[in-house]
Amino acid sequence: MSDTQHQNLDDIRKQLPPLDASLYSLNEEEVAFYKQQTGIEDDEELKRHIIAVQTEAYAGFPFPCITSFHFAKLKISRLPAYPQLLKLGKEKPGAILLDLGCCFGNDAFKAIADGYPAENVVASDLYQGQFTYRRVSIQCADG
Repeated sequence: MSDTQHQNLDDIRKQLPPLDASLYSLNEEEVAFYKQQTGIEDDEELKRHIIAVQTEAYAGFPFPCITSFHFAKLKISRLPAYPQLLKLGKEKPGAILLDLGCCFGNDAFKAIADGYPAENVVASDLYQGQFTYRRVSIQCADG
């Protein structure tokens, strides 16, 4: 990361409120997904795990989506076209799912968990280091 990028992150950090664990709120689908992906079955242990991921990620990437736990929200599966997306991935060889601004890539991994071919998923974010937190937040086939 360049000095300019570090400076920009420092400026962002100064404008955000401190982390607040009371903002943690996952719905049933999200809890089930993270339990399946992490192997953590206990709700409180899962919460502690996700808060630890948040704390570590915030130190390097102080963005509002991390402060507010939006990084843990599964948005893709709530879209009306999600069933069609999964169908496209199964029926059209080579169909690419492109997830830009993916943060930790959880929506991409949700689509993969729901049957979208992993080899046809591309996920990217502004800072490469952000995506590495997916290894902490969820377990995936490629480690």
